[in-house]
Amino acid sequence: MRPTIGRIVLFMLSAAAAAEIMARRKSAETFKSFGIEGNPVREGDVFPMIITREGSDQPGAAVNGQVLLDGNDSYWARSVALCSDKLEPGQWAWPVVPARVEPLPMQATGGGDQASGAKIGTDATGTGGASS
Repeated sequence: MRPTIGRIVLFMLSAAAAAEIMARRKSAETFKSFGIEGNPVREGDVFPMIITREGSDQPGAAVNGQVLLDGNDSYWARSVALCSDKLEPGQWAWPVVPARVEPLPMQATGGGDQASGAKIGTDATGTGGASS
């Protein structure tokens, strides 16, 4: 896939990025002017990033993006490289999509609800809920 504007990828914070975010939050707290708040961050934390500028058409080109932090602020990541094998601090990666879970095979019941195998209009006892 090609990283295009608007795609959501994963970004791992570097030590420098985490320090910059925490310093900005501390400054905002001190001056009470921006109303910035959020949970602490550290190197290695992974957050979603929306790509805001594409790199070149070359595979693995660096991108810019807005990292959505766990707070009411974001981080502008600039010239971020695609990870080559394992996600490292300061790099981005495509999100991992879980494998599709196949539904269980349907049971042959001789009629009724094909998904659950239950006959329509009956309860678990097969009486339709009528008591004797």
